[in-house]
Amino acid sequence: MKIANQAYDYAHYQVKSPAAPDTQKSGKSAPLEAKAAEKVGQQQYDFSNMTLKELSSASHALYEDGTLSLGQHAALSLNYGATKNGLNQASGEVSLAQLQSAENTKVDVIALQKERLQTQMQNGAPSTQIQFSKTLINTLESYQYGGGGGRFHVSA
Repeated sequence: MKIANQAYDYAHYQVKSPAAPDTQKSGKSAPLEAKAAEKVGQQQYDFSNMTLKELSSASHALYEDGTLSLGQHAALSLNYGATKNGLNQASGEVSLAQLQSAENTKVDVIALQKERLQTQMQNGAPSTQIQFSKTLINTLESYQYGGGGGRFHVSA
């Protein structure tokens, strides 16, 4: 019984960014999008032209200042981390070709996320997964272009 109570107690704790404890509420993304829109003009990152290594660093910095949620940070940064540590290889060994590509090839992160959303919708992904992707795209667009996303591009 004590274990059950402990598990129950742990379920009440939420993981929040230490720099912005009130900006992340479960099921609510507007504060993150608004925070991202505030950064226009002072943005340091170009999500339309960056490497996966740069994306990982940018994602971490934006999570630390409360612009991205923990889930968004994980979704954006795990690809490079897996490549860097060989976790995306069956052998567990680092692929130097993939690592070099992740560190040198520029990609349009927003376009990649929109493609991922389209694939999710076509394959009948759960609505929570689709909503997460839409929110992530809106947050990235808000940071990149300002005004709640979609000012220069139509959001998916």
